Amino acid sequence: MNPTKSYVMKYMILVAALILISFLAICVGSVSIPLSDVFYAIFDRDVLSVNQLIIHSVRIPRVLGAALAGVGLSVSGVLLQLVMNNSLAAPNIIGVNSGAGLAVLCVLVFYPSYYYAIPFSAFFGALIASLFVYLIAHTSSVSKVTVVLAGVAVSSLLNAVINAILLFFPNASIDVSSFMYGSLSGLTYSSISLPALLVIMIIILLFFLRNTYNILQLGDSLARSLGLRVNAIRFILILCSAMLAGSIVSYTGLLGFVGLIVPHIARRIVGYDAKRLIPFTAILGAFVVVASDLIGRILFIPYEIPVGIIMSFLGSPYFIYLLIRCRGGKTHADV
Repeated sequence: MNPTKSYVMKYMILVAALILISFLAICVGSVSIPLSDVFYAIFDRDVLSVNQLIIHSVRIPRVLGAALAGVGLSVSGVLLQLVMNNSLAAPNIIGVNSGAGLAVLCVLVFYPSYYYAIPFSAFFGALIASLFVYLIAHTSSVSKVTVVLAGVAVSSLLNAVINAILLFFPNASIDVSSFMYGSLSGLTYSSISLPALLVIMIIILLFFLRNTYNILQLGDSLARSLGLRVNAIRFILILCSAMLAGSIVSYTGLLGFVGLIVPHIARRIVGYDAKRLIPFTAILGAFVVVASDLIGRILFIPYEIPVGIIMSFLGSPYFIYLLIRCRGGKTHADV
């Protein structure tokens, strides 16, 4: 089969799977809703019922928020791996999520009336963490695994500060467990509108930069010889990655491992061509988070497991596997 046709087929299958799992996530939960009621609620908004209120006020915003989180974190992970030339880089692994989370927590604790500033503070927190770890990767000659371990140390430090703030301010208006593990409960259209706008803007910008990704992977010297402004492009991609991760953390909390496992799965399906990898990763990320959230909601009905815990169960073993496969800074067997 022609490679382009093969990619289009994989893309169509994934989109169909995303639509199916999203529809299931709307139907299934602690309250099961008949398919007929779902169709009526979606296509006939004049019908008023309890099921319609559940669908429009709870289920649809939650599914949209889950899909948005999957897109933002998975693309953020791809960009970090591209910028750092490191397949182990991910927003939660190298401290990007923790930087965003610390900034969000500071706003919630010290300036609770400035709730509108949360997405922007999350972006700046993620950016500072990203630049710090990138500085380590850029100025040192250590192995890829060591750079990731440095990121883990930064993440641990930031998490320690988060826990200290929560310890000294126990009455802060925040659900600590939801924030620390990552949760999608209680989402509304207003809570995801600004993050959605930021993610859409970044995705559009990345579309215009699509011709630079593969050149960047050739190495700095060759990329410069081809006329690419390497440092400028890397900085722009770091900004994009930070804004994506920060905007998602602003409403999900510290949701981890999406940016690690999804890009690796996508590479095994569509290969290393970044122009194909990034859009495929975005849709796959949306599918993974929506599916994980659905699993967390129905596994122990009527109790709910936060989606961040489900992702940790999936991502932690995979991260250990990747560490084992990486030796001396070199990756093996298509990690």
